[in-house]
Amino acid sequence: MASGKKSVRKIIDYDAKSMKIHGKRVILYGGEIHYFRIPYQLWEDRLIKMKQAGCNFISTYIPWNWHEPEEGRYLWDKGRDLDLFLKLCQKHGLYVVLKPGPYICAEWDFGGFPDWLLARDIKLRLPDDEYLSLVERWFRIVARIIKPHLVTRGGNIILFQVENEYDHLIEEGDLALSEKEALRYLMCLLRITRRCGIDIPTFTNEGSFIRGTEIIDTRTFYPNIPWIWLWEFDYFERLIEEAKKEQPDKPVLVLELGTGWFAQFAQPLYEGPWELLNAALKSVLVRGASLLNMYMFTGGTTFPYWGCKGDFGGIGSTTSFDFGRSPIREWGELDEKYYLARTVGLFLKSFPQLITKTEIIPEAAFFISGGERIRALEENKVQDATSFAGSYEKVLVLERFSPSGGLLLVRNLEDTVKKVAISYTSPLENIKRRLPEQGYLELPSYFTALLPLDVVIPGTNLLISHTTSELLTTKKIGDKQIVILYTQAGIQGEIVLGGKSLKVKALEGKVKVKRDNSSIRLFYQPEGVKLVEIDEKILLLILDSYWAGRVWLLDDSIMLTDLYYIKEIKEGPKEILLRGEAKNKVENKTRIFTFSKPKEIKVNGTSVPFNYQEARRSLEFNCRVKEE
Repeated sequence: MASGKKSVRKIIDYDAKSMKIHGKRVILYGGEIHYFRIPYQLWEDRLIKMKQAGCNFISTYIPWNWHEPEEGRYLWDKGRDLDLFLKLCQKHGLYVVLKPGPYICAEWDFGGFPDWLLARDIKLRLPDDEYLSLVERWFRIVARIIKPHLVTRGGNIILFQVENEYDHLIEEGDLALSEKEALRYLMCLLRITRRCGIDIPTFTNEGSFIRGTEIIDTRTFYPNIPWIWLWEFDYFERLIEEAKKEQPDKPVLVLELGTGWFAQFAQPLYEGPWELLNAALKSVLVRGASLLNMYMFTGGTTFPYWGCKGDFGGIGSTTSFDFGRSPIREWGELDEKYYLARTVGLFLKSFPQLITKTEIIPEAAFFISGGERIRALEENKVQDATSFAGSYEKVLVLERFSPSGGLLLVRNLEDTVKKVAISYTSPLENIKRRLPEQGYLELPSYFTALLPLDVVIPGTNLLISHTTSELLTTKKIGDKQIVILYTQAGIQGEIVLGGKSLKVKALEGKVKVKRDNSSIRLFYQPEGVKLVEIDEKILLLILDSYWAGRVWLLDDSIMLTDLYYIKEIKEGPKEILLRGEAKNKVENKTRIFTFSKPKEIKVNGTSVPFNYQEARRSLEFNCRVKEE
């Protein structure tokens, strides 16, 4: 990897499991933001919003033609001030993945190449000597700006891309290009990169021919490309599995996990659904992905004359680069996908070992039996239809397994409800078990979940044997460990806890408790908030999907709020200060779980009254937010 130096590998390294930064495994969770599509005055706003969503890195291209529109005239000020953008990323604790091309695609004019290249008798994207000398000149200019920001020099840039989607050129381009020549070209780019003093790991996106070299082949994941295919997960999952086999010493890095698709003239505006991003994130995680780059995470604008044709049959991409409803919209508004991204980010921050210390075990889990439940529209009733067993692309169960706990992916990507029973392998006992223990589990249409198996909550002896809810986070506050799970709409809630002698008390919400000789089972509906106390030391907080995306971890408390956006939280010994935004100046519900009653709470500088409930160790308030 990198330059091969041991001193570099101590700072930035990788293996099949993940990247390692300063010797520690890191799951990289973030998204694409194009500084060249956003007014520079708004860069910091967007970066703060990404950080608050749980992102720990951002990814961006560097368009050659944006910075050198005329040969020898370089522009690096205002909206082209890459150094400022990188400093803002470091200020807010975000790693950076940089992609300077020379070809970037990005639905950008000429794929980022400057037009003046056409005046030369050279072959682009090939091992042409004159072309490569111009690329090296471009890379050296970029290197002057980015080298102080490399992680190997105390900065935050951790990965460097050369070229983009070269597999497409081999498969669909007009050139009679061999993989051997493609490999020679990419290795020339790698040598240029190293000569420019860039010593961090280097990758190319969708360059399968590069496997077995120092360059990492990274993957894309676009199950929905409107007017071409929809919900096509199997194809991209197969490519991930092939990459794992053919570069077994490298991690699974998904550099383009599609949140939607770009808009084109003469086509309806496409908006990717919430369920698509939910399924994509959890499906690549169960396949072992340790870098998830949501593309796009932050929308932008392709300003006039910087657009492109779009595709082979396209007539042009639009100025809007909202990319089918990005989590942060083109104009900066937060979409519901933003709060979904927060739930996955919280889970990965709290339970990374369930990805990095587990492996997929073939046939460890499967559908025992079940049936589809089809709603007859004309009769307004539900009837049983054909039964099925096993898995297939759209209705799938898959288990990640280790002796210390596992995860179960359960997925239904069809438009009808599925009624199933699942056999899985207990990671703790290595025996077959059934989920649910009795009856059937109804999977709503377009449903995807990562369910924990035999997970011991950190800081406790509490064993969650299995559950139809998903883990969100855990935190010790005062003398109690708070464990938060969430349940998606349409799913019957069930948690099986190991240990028959636990003292279980429902403090809030309707929760049914059943005991047997070896475990305790909790049953509940997915709506609202449930609070369960266990052995007077653990608080189990069970939320629905809406509230799960609105959980904030403070230093000494946990906050649930449907304030539209929280920009800053300051927690002192006697007060809590919030800065944020609200929509339409409506009442905003906020609940804070804390074991010390604060003297004052201020929202945007205004003190708000609150009600503290000692028994539930929480306070509540509603407020009208005065915008700052």
